[in-house]
Amino acid sequence: MADIGYEIYREGDDTILAVDTRRVSKVRGIVLIAITCLIGLYFLRIALTSANDRVLGAAIFVASIVFAAVTLRAIRTIMIRNIIFTTDALVVDSDGGRRSFELPLVEGFSSSRHALKMRYGSKSVTLLRRLLHADRVHAGVCQVLREYEQRREGNFPLRVAKQA
Repeated sequence: MADIGYEIYREGDDTILAVDTRRVSKVRGIVLIAITCLIGLYFLRIALTSANDRVLGAAIFVASIVFAAVTLRAIRTIMIRNIIFTTDALVVDSDGGRRSFELPLVEGFSSSRHALKMRYGSKSVTLLRRLLHADRVHAGVCQVLREYEQRREGNFPLRVAKQA
């Protein structure tokens, strides 16, 4: 399994946390491929043994092979998602689009097994899904949030180390 991580870097006054994730998790993808292959083999058997259903069986077999290949490609596709801290906003750039949140309303972050969530006012918002090491990303985001809060309160300079 590839070790997919994150990196924190500065760009002017902004701090960017770049997270590498998979489009589809390995476990779910392998289960989908296994089910698809079993269905494909069943219809291949029908295509080889039946005189009437050969074309239908062969078409479904070919479709299941194509579906398995697409799922394999989705497992291997790595996506880079960004959490950008500006002086007054938190911008999340991911596959769900670009979302912006006011930084003073961000109360904190939490991580579940493979997701990063944020407490924003009275709501809980899921920022990123399908994270391999959500706890490490959670620690990095909390570190940057603390530094921005200190900067806002006492004008402390930001210090951000590169993470991998």
